[in-house]
Amino acid sequence: MTKTIGIHSFRRGTGKTFFAINLSLLLAQEGWRVALVDTDFQSPDLHKLFGLTDEHLPHTLNDYLEGRCSAQEIVYDVTDRLEKPVNGKVFIIPASSKLDDITQVLRKGYDVETLATGLREIGEACKPNLVVIDTSAGLTEENLQTLALVDSVAIVLLPDQQHYQGTAVLTDLAGQLNAPSVSLIVNQIPDVYNPAQVKHETENTYHTKVAAVLPFVDECSAGDPFFVFKYPTHPLTLSLMQMVLGLLK
Repeated sequence: MTKTIGIHSFRRGTGKTFFAINLSLLLAQEGWRVALVDTDFQSPDLHKLFGLTDEHLPHTLNDYLEGRCSAQEIVYDVTDRLEKPVNGKVFIIPASSKLDDITQVLRKGYDVETLATGLREIGEACKPNLVVIDTSAGLTEENLQTLALVDSVAIVLLPDQQHYQGTAVLTDLAGQLNAPSVSLIVNQIPDVYNPAQVKHETENTYHTKVAAVLPFVDECSAGDPFFVFKYPTHPLTLSLMQMVLGLLK
């Protein structure tokens, strides 16, 4: 049975796309078939991180939502574009980076019921073990409805007051949506912080489990999307492996 995880955040710049990609890579190494869905229609860049341009994408998720193509036509196998061979498969379902398409979504939004149908058809097309949805940051009606479609929600936040306040709203709304599982990922913790204390205080504040408390890592600043391949023995990679197991419970 296919499991679906939504990676979300209240603000941009938390690293949610980094997590979506690297969690997928770790599972693909173990033989999983993973589909990465980009619903960040405001700033769609998932496909670019795999070296794909608009010319590589005859159709995108935007086209499907507008009825211009089938779900099968927006599934792209990017396994051969990874930096190392894996036992599984990685597929992406990209959002359009064309200005007209971005403007249209910003103006009209999108129909979440159509997206739900698309996710089912994508599952039939590539038969993934896991679907990872990289959402658009913030609070919109479409975002919340999309999160209601998934089995598990992972909310990424940074250790500052604005992130904490916004995440409080997100966790409350996720609870109202009856999401089966909600967890937090606290990212880019300075060295002066005690991770165990941060985890304890965050769980007590939100009454929500913390899947991981991750340090600020200089190597991440280079923007390499395939971190776990480039640094397989890095402590962050090992933490991500543990986090994957927690999110899949």
